[in-house]
Amino acid sequence: MLILLSRLQVRSGSVWTASLAHAGNNMVLALLVGFLPAEVNVTAVTVLTTIPLAVPVAWVLATGRLRQ
Repeated sequence: MLILLSRLQVRSGSVWTASLAHAGNNMVLALLVGFLPAEVNVTAVTVLTTIPLAVPVAWVLATGRLRQ
């Protein structure tokens, strides 16, 4: 996630773009985790929240969009 937020900040020239994206990400993940049963352990929650973020990070890294 840090890669995507850094990319947003550099491209926009403002920290607010990354801040809003971070807040939106936290809200969506909190809603998704809230629907999980109470019996789900911490490791499963971590994996469930990491996999969706890994896809755009892999895309940014694979396409070389971090280069200046």
